Amino acid sequence: MTARRTGGALALIVALGLSGLAVATAPDNDDTVGPVVSTAPSGETATTRQFSARVDEVSLAQEIDVSYGANSFSFLTEQLPTEGVWVVVDVTITNTYGPILLHYSQLRIDGVEYRTSSLLPTPTVVSHRFGPGIPVRGPLVFEVPASVLESDAAAHAVLDIRATLTPQLDGVTVHDLDLSGLTVDDSVVLGGATVEEGF
Repeated sequence: MTARRTGGALALIVALGLSGLAVATAPDNDDTVGPVVSTAPSGETATTRQFSARVDEVSLAQEIDVSYGANSFSFLTEQLPTEGVWVVVDVTITNTYGPILLHYSQLRIDGVEYRTSSLLPTPTVVSHRFGPGIPVRGPLVFEVPASVLESDAAAHAVLDIRATLTPQLDGVTVHDLDLSGLTVDDSVVLGGATVEEGF
């Protein structure tokens, strides 16, 4: 009887230990329903289910010139100044199935998220209307305080390119950006989205 009780107690202890281990090692909610992240440094391509993305160039400016959209229906002036700094990230986007919207792309610096500007006239990579498999290059533009770019955190900026606000179980491409030491130009002339040369 004593041996049976001892065996039962040991089995209970083992079962409790295994249960505790299972709870401790179980994935959290972000791991099970969070975004599927694909990471790539500047110049290399990250691929998700809906699109692939590559960061080609980064520049800073006090003003952006969007005169390329002067003949399109737009309420904008051709020059857009800022009290902060414009971060202009030239990217190449290739969609997989059909048109995608990248309005929810964001630049993260020191825990603060800056959404891509929607002020640009079309065509733009933010509203990607080109056919599947066609690589299109154009700028994503972010307006950030000048003080942020003067901080140490500017060397560890992160660009998230995403097609939805909360991309549970969907793809996000992540690109590390070093914004430190870049010259802030007086003005950067932007172009509309164009098909990549040589395609």
